[in-house]
Amino acid sequence: MIKKDIPTLIYNDPFNQDPTPGWYNKQIVYYLNLGRVFLEPSMNIVADIYQFVFGFDDVDNPIRVQQQSNVIDVVPGDPGYTPLWRIVFVVVPPYFVPQSIRSVQEIRIAQFPIVATDIIINCPVL
Repeated sequence: MIKKDIPTLIYNDPFNQDPTPGWYNKQIVYYLNLGRVFLEPSMNIVADIYQFVFGFDDVDNPIRVQQQSNVIDVVPGDPGYTPLWRIVFVVVPPYFVPQSIRSVQEIRIAQFPIVATDIIINCPVL
């Protein structure tokens, strides 16, 4: 079956889970968002996944940048790949253009503030 909203990915979707698009080195990748897991990051291999936010509300919930896909810097086959990701917020200004940053290198060049979290999510890259 070909997902109509994701034309470049052939995925038979046996468990009715929609792939989520993200960026890896300026290339689109897809992963399954299987949700948060509770574990000790220092005792597990985790990689960073970058989520873009405009800031945080009064109770510190992130204000997500709509239409901006998350960015990762490892995929299956790369050293250090894991389906476990630590969420790292990239705090962007109000004039930020969604999808204008598509790699970790571009995040570093832009020098936006970074806020690492202790939130770990299970998102295997397809």
